[in-house]
Amino acid sequence: MSQNNGISTVLLPHQQALLDTFFDARSSPCHVARWDVGLGSMWTMAFLIKRFLAANGISRILVLCPKALTHQAAYHFKSIDLPAVLVDRFCFRAMQGEALSGGAMWREGTVFILGIEFAKQTDIAASLCSVPWTLLTVPKAHQLRGKSENIVRELLTASPHLRMLLLTTPGAVDLPRFGIEEWTESTVRQRDVVDASGRRMFDIPQPIVRSVECPQNSSEMHIWQSVCEIVPLLGSIGGARGLLVSILQSSMNSSVSALEEVLRRLRSRLAHGNPLTVRSVDENDAETDADDLPPLPGVENLAALEAVNKCLTELDDFTEWDTKLQWLAKYFEDLTPDTGVPQSICILTQYRATLFYIQAALEEWGHSTIVLHGELSYEERHRAKQIFKQDGGILLATLAVTEGASLSSVQSLILYDPPRHRLAAEQILDRFQRIGRTEQLIIDVVNGGEITEVLAEILSAR
Repeated sequence: MSQNNGISTVLLPHQQALLDTFFDARSSPCHVARWDVGLGSMWTMAFLIKRFLAANGISRILVLCPKALTHQAAYHFKSIDLPAVLVDRFCFRAMQGEALSGGAMWREGTVFILGIEFAKQTDIAASLCSVPWTLLTVPKAHQLRGKSENIVRELLTASPHLRMLLLTTPGAVDLPRFGIEEWTESTVRQRDVVDASGRRMFDIPQPIVRSVECPQNSSEMHIWQSVCEIVPLLGSIGGARGLLVSILQSSMNSSVSALEEVLRRLRSRLAHGNPLTVRSVDENDAETDADDLPPLPGVENLAALEAVNKCLTELDDFTEWDTKLQWLAKYFEDLTPDTGVPQSICILTQYRATLFYIQAALEEWGHSTIVLHGELSYEERHRAKQIFKQDGGILLATLAVTEGASLSSVQSLILYDPPRHRLAAEQILDRFQRIGRTEQLIIDVVNGGEITEVLAEILSAR
C-alpha cells in the first residue's frame, strides 16, 4: 500500500469503481454520483482530479462547493500533492493584480476551489466564464438552485467541452439537468460498501431512534401568543411574511434564548428605521437565499415596535428553564455508571443562541463542553473536532457546521433542534453513521414530529 503524506492511495472498491466509470470512454462527459454521506466522496473526487490532471496536464479544473467544505477540499488536495488554490475575495484580488502584471488569472494545470455562494457573485461569475474550463466538480450538487444553478449553466455555455462530476445523495431526485440529455449515473448505499477483501464495512447495529416530546408549558404558550401579534403589525411584506413567521416559530421551538435574539434583531431594525431583510433578523449558521427576499417596509407607527418590546419584557420575566432544557437536565441526571455513561455525546442545535443557552446550563450542572458554530474560524473548528475525536466529552454544535465533519465516534446524539426535511435529516444522520463507526448510535429527537419517523424510514432502507 503506497502512502502520500500519510494518506493511503489505495481506494475502496466503490471509490475505484467511480474512477473507472468516469474515465471509461463509453461514459457520458457528465456524471452524477449519488452516494450516502460518509463513504469518502470528497477523497474520491480528489483522486479523480489527480488522475485527470495526470492525463491532461493543461487542464483548468474548478471545484464549486458550499463554503463549509472549501477548507476540507483544500486539505484533501494538499494531502495528495494536488496544485490547488482556495479562492476567496482576498485571493481573487491578488489574482487580478497578477493578471494586470501579465500573469494568468486562472492558470492551467491548477485546481481552483470556490464556495458556490462566492462564485455566483456577478464579478466572480463573469471572470470564471471568461476562460474555458476542462473539468467541473460540484460536491453537494443538490444545493444547486437559483443563482447557483445559473453559474453552472453559464460555465457550460462558456466551456462547450467541459466534463462535469456532480456529487450528491441518493435522496436528491430533482437535480438540474442543464439541458444535457445523457448522463452517466451511479448510486452507492452504505449497505453496498465493502473493503478490498469483500467484507461489508457497515456490519454494525442500526442506530436506535427515540422520540422525546417536550410540549410548551403555559408560560411558553403565552409568549408565543404575544409573538403572533407582531407579524400583522408589519403591514404588507409580501413573500417575506411566511419566512419571517417561520423564523420566529423555529427560534421559539429552539429555545427562549433563540427567540430573544431574533426579537432583539427585529427591534433593532424597527427602532432605527433600517431596511428589514429576513437575513437581518434570522440568527443561525445555515446558508440561505434570504438576501434575495424583498425587504420589509418601514413601519410608520410604533405598534410593531411596542409589540416586540412587550415580547422581550415577557422573556425577561421568564426565569425558569424552558421544557426542552428541563428534559436535558433530567437526561444528564439519569446518566449514572449503572445506566451507562456515553464517552461521546453530541447535541445539535439550529441557533447559536440555543447553543450558548445549553452551554451555560451544562456548565452550571458541572459539565464541560466543546463548541462548534459558524462564528469560529476554520482553524478553531478543526481544533475543536480534533479534541473531541481524541478525548470525547460533550460536543455542542449548530446543524450547519457539521457539514463535512466525521463524527463516527459519537455514541449519543441529541437532535435538540430536528432537521426540517428529509434530505437534511439524511445528511445529518450520515455524519454519524459512517465508515469508522464501531458502536451503536443512540439518537434522541426532541420534538421531532414527523422527522422522527423519517429518520426511522431512512435507516430501515439501508
